[in-house]
Amino acid sequence: VIVLAAIFGYAARGLRFATFCIGVFAYIIVAGYWDKTAVTLSLVAVAVPLSILTGLFVGILASRSRTVHRAIAPLLDLMQTVPTFAYLIPILVLFGIGPVVGVIASAIYAVPPMVHNVILGLRRVDKEVIDSARMSGSTDRQLLWLVMVPAAMSTILIGVNQTIMASLSMVVIASMVGGVDDIGIEVFQSMKQAKFGESLLSGLVIALIAIVLDRASRGLAGKILDTKSRRHGSALWIGAAFLVALFQGLAH
Repeated sequence: VIVLAAIFGYAARGLRFATFCIGVFAYIIVAGYWDKTAVTLSLVAVAVPLSILTGLFVGILASRSRTVHRAIAPLLDLMQTVPTFAYLIPILVLFGIGPVVGVIASAIYAVPPMVHNVILGLRRVDKEVIDSARMSGSTDRQLLWLVMVPAAMSTILIGVNQTIMASLSMVVIASMVGGVDDIGIEVFQSMKQAKFGESLLSGLVIALIAIVLDRASRGLAGKILDTKSRRHGSALWIGAAFLVALFQGLAH
């Protein structure tokens, strides 16, 4: 796992970040929190793609229809202002206690940032670019996926980064009432028992994982946008291989 983290960190941001990733995962393993951290990462790995895909298509639909945008805008604002624990009440009623609570709550909670950034990015595409694509004979589908989405990719990738962070924060909160034995419940139980030293150590794990995910997502986003870089394709493949290896480790 440490070797894979080092390769992933090097592909994302270079040697210094790879060294940082080695230190983070070495600390998690030596401190004895790997099993619980693996559960948290697995929940995030399931919730984030759901949030990204949902936010992408809802954002595209809202950017193309003012009626849809007016309908969902108040809902998105409400979703971002409602207390996080309020998300858990209807999900607990429907699905009961278990890991499903954390996944669904995280996926729903992390959708609004993605939707907002997709709408903003697509509406910021220059009109001249759109007119040029239409004059070249592009269909509506080609205009969207081959012109507008690539032109708005920088803003969309910011939404992906915010979605990852929101999903991680919600997974930790959901674990407190969802009955999931992950790093979030470790922090909650140690604080409840007034074990401040253990709560600090386990809380540091969450902070370090958040830093790794944040910087890695930004680094990979920069390589995607840097068309002159020859390594951005390999970075994506290394990132995908890291996730596959992680899933295999979690399965075992």
